Amino acid sequence: MNLLVINEKLDIDDTTLAPFHGWVAEFAKHCERVTVISLGVGRYELPGNVKVFSLGKEKLGNWKLGNGLYILQGFIDISGARKRITMPYSF
Repeated sequence: MNLLVINEKLDIDDTTLAPFHGWVAEFAKHCERVTVISLGVGRYELPGNVKVFSLGKEKLGNWKLGNGLYILQGFIDISGARKRITMPYSF
């Protein structure tokens, strides 16, 4: 079984969201492959069958509505669509 997880943040050092890291590690024990897409990624230590993608929130600092284009670019990078389409500007 393959599992896709979308979450706010994956970071073993985060005081609030660190337990989620343990969940992903446990999912990995029961799944062939786990893919995690997070708005932001910090430090993590996960098995080899887990792929982690960040949409770049950790690079943005103060979160603003206008940063949605940056998030869109992250989805395009992950999906490989960048090879098929041309972005009008660089973010």
